[in-house]
Amino acid sequence: MKNTVYIDFDDERDNKVIIGKPPEIAQPTNEEEAGVMIANDISTITIALNTLLDVSSDSGFGTKEELIEEVITKLKG
Repeated sequence: MKNTVYIDFDDERDNKVIIGKPPEIAQPTNEEEAGVMIANDISTITIALNTLLDVSSDSGFGTKEELIEEVITKLKG
């Protein structure tokens, strides 16, 4: 699978998180396509987060288990 997801975070603006796609990616034309795109984006972001957790753990910024607990706390938050 190949997928691109842009995430722009700025806690100083009203809309803190903007998630988007590059302009060359066709936008979904119906609800089914939108659902598939969102599911793929969630999968992509999860894989990227897992990679970042591995790098953080390998670099000594906490164990992967500790980092996952922080993520879960934020997800529940």
